Parts: sequence; structure tokens; C-alpha cells
Amino acid sequence: MTSGSMLVLRTGLIYGSGRWFPVGADSGCVLYDNAGMPPRLVFSFNDPNLGDNGGGASVWVRQWWGDL
Repeated sequence: MTSGSMLVLRTGLIYGSGRWFPVGADSGCVLYDNAGMPPRLVFSFNDPNLGDNGGGASVWVRQWWGDL
């Protein structure tokens, strides 16, 4: 992400802008604080051998609005 911070609920760790954070099938929910700036999330692979994967990857982002 290019601004704000991300809280990964499963681990309780907070990642600031410009830092990579882990996501995956078991990563659970994450909370994003945009710090008043337009958000931009960037997804990438951290895998030195993409040839052994099952044919691709997909990312599903769902956004909820409301008070927590």
C-alpha cells in the first residue's frame, strides 16, 4: 500500500506504507487505515519458483463500511 497502515488481525501486526505484509487463504481479515490519503494496494508473489504452482493466483478483496 502506498499510504496509511494495515493491521493483520490474525497476527496483530501493523504494517506501514511501503511495507509488504502476508496475505493468503488463511490470512483472515485485515483492517486498513488510509490516513486521509487515496489507497492503492499492490499484490505480488513472494515465490522463487513460480513454475511449481497450480496455474495461477487470484485475489479477492472485499470492502466493508461501518463502525467497528
